[in-house]
Amino acid sequence: MGKRPLWVYITGSFLCVGCVPRMRGTAGTAAAALLIWAVEKLAFDRTGEFLPWWWTPLAAASVFIAALPVATLAVRHWGEDPQWFVLDEVVGWITVQ
Repeated sequence: MGKRPLWVYITGSFLCVGCVPRMRGTAGTAAAALLIWAVEKLAFDRTGEFLPWWWTPLAAASVFIAALPVATLAVRHWGEDPQWFVLDEVVGWITVQ
């Protein structure tokens, strides 16, 4: 199995949001919603306009593609569906925005 990579744990847990003791998926979703709100608010306050319609699919596709190797390594080193892995909730929440 080898040494477990720390960067996979930090990334897959969405900067350790998935480390909370209970309701990890809910915490991941809340953190993703807060991040999206902050990005949209900062962009609107800076330009005075909302982000273009295509930013959400682009962000979702980018995070999804980046999450694939992280998820693969997480399963390889921690087994099937590690409890702390919440990056899938982040991708899901960005997709529904």
